[in-house]
Amino acid sequence: MTFKNFNELIQSISKDTSTKVVAVAMAEDRNTLEAACRAFKNNIAVPVLVGDKAAILKVLESLGEEPAPHKISDAENETEAAKKAVALVRTGEADFLMKGKIHTAALLHEVVDKENGLHAGGNMSMM
Repeated sequence: MTFKNFNELIQSISKDTSTKVVAVAMAEDRNTLEAACRAFKNNIAVPVLVGDKAAILKVLESLGEEPAPHKISDAENETEAAKKAVALVRTGEADFLMKGKIHTAALLHEVVDKENGLHAGGNMSMM
């Protein structure tokens, strides 16, 4: 499926009425949390926020967002956050993965891990 812009992507996603869960690795970033909260409010996805719980709660508060509807999984560092977020997708507890304030290499290291990654034998893309 090809999308020319984000409006086309959102329109396509909006047609799917099933609830999707997104695992957000290192969610303690303002822009990341704004996007995750917007997706939640627009019934696009339910976020599982993985990262420094205290920092996530602080950013949610600064955004005027209530923490109650959000599942938060505490992680001490970006490696642990990446492992937890990837595990959520691998086990089916989340449908897809979102990169927060984490180095791309750290996240992709866990994504392509031969034992615990998301390898499915096909092509992988990042959007």
